[in-house]
Amino acid sequence: TRAVLEESGRLETLAIEVEDRLFDIYLTGAREDAFRNPMKLYGRYSALSQDVSFSSSDFPPTMQQREVHQVLQERLQAARGLFERLYSEDADTLNQLLRDMKLPVIISD
Repeated sequence: TRAVLEESGRLETLAIEVEDRLFDIYLTGAREDAFRNPMKLYGRYSALSQDVSFSSSDFPPTMQQREVHQVLQERLQAARGLFERLYSEDADTLNQLLRDMKLPVIISD
């Protein structure tokens, strides 16, 4: 029905928003992709990891690197909260509509 289509579209939009916080969803594999959009959390963590572990293995992380890590942790927790809400609340809304119509629910465990 229309309600199921609208709710599934809304759920898809929310899932893409959560994914977009973690990864650049517009990457196509072209060499120029890295310059088109800002790095997302995964890319930022990768860059920080490279700086801290391989490039400066003889030295402890700098204060700036520790601050960047703290900022990234906060952003990751926010993304995790959105992800958990997506599965605990938003998917349940669609599942309830499907149950009411006696249709199979989506998997959310």
